Amino acid sequence: MSGDMDFPVLVGDIGGTNSRFGLINDAHSELEIFTPVNTNDFPDLQSLINKAVYAKTSIIPKRLVIGIAAPVIGSEYKLTYSNCKVIPDEIVADLNLKSAEFMNDFPAQALGVLAIGRSDMQKIGGGKFKENATRVVLGPGTSFGVATLIHANGRWAIIPGEGACADFGLGTGLNRQRELQIQPFLNRKNDRQTVVDLISGPGLENLYQAICRADDIKTKTSDMSAANISVAALNTDNAAALEAVEIFAALLGRVAANHALGVMALGGVYVSGGMAHKMLTQIKAAGFRREFEHKPPLVDLAKMIPTYFVNKELAALEGLANYVRTPDRYDMSHASAIYHAK
Repeated sequence: MSGDMDFPVLVGDIGGTNSRFGLINDAHSELEIFTPVNTNDFPDLQSLINKAVYAKTSIIPKRLVIGIAAPVIGSEYKLTYSNCKVIPDEIVADLNLKSAEFMNDFPAQALGVLAIGRSDMQKIGGGKFKENATRVVLGPGTSFGVATLIHANGRWAIIPGEGACADFGLGTGLNRQRELQIQPFLNRKNDRQTVVDLISGPGLENLYQAICRADDIKTKTSDMSAANISVAALNTDNAAALEAVEIFAALLGRVAANHALGVMALGGVYVSGGMAHKMLTQIKAAGFRREFEHKPPLVDLAKMIPTYFVNKELAALEGLANYVRTPDRYDMSHASAIYHAK
């Protein structure tokens, strides 16, 4: 439970690339959405909020409830792939707030999964949904996020995780020979190969560049952005882009199944975030579910777990808004940190 919920409340989803905000006047009001801004255009969160929200409304929030692309540990949070500073005590003071609550962005996405309807999700493959069974919410973006939902004592407990830095070995799936062929050409951010090196926006770019190098493809487009690779994959003339997206989807399925089996997520796996939303059509056509089910000797168990793609870009904001309106439905004791005015 989050403590006192003074209104108006500003909710936010702060990613490594984009930041989105919504304002709730009272427990019964609709969520007012603001135009997204680029996180990296601002040196700190308070200047970002001033530009994105305070300059657009005369309503002054009393409380902030926000998901950020960073582990919520310590007294200062470092955003993944962004130089925007997040220092909670300074934010509370500078914005004259009564309190501010911070959580990782994937607990916010998990709240979104609980808030939206089935019509805002696209099921891929088989499996049967179990109402109060454990669920996993994950997804690629600037980095790679994960959270777990556990139903206990009539409430949903949100458990944050850090999936991006997990070691990732190629050559264990259905397309093992091709994976091993391109592996020597992949870049690594550290001295080991991790999930974020492959299953993220930068990861898709990494896969595409490795395919071009492995096949000795001389092209001026080998440094394309992830968004452009996704678009180029629809063009039959760009076989490297198509293959990069196919491998990306298969690897996403493999990692999703790892997390699902690790916590027996019979309530389903929910792929969320802007990147998955934009690539949904291509991932449906690729090998995501085939790779998800390729888990011998637990193939039958993997087939029981349903997989969904969240087809709503602002799901996290809606989830945060629901949390603000009905905090007693949730146990956020493992997921969030609250700072009060001094």
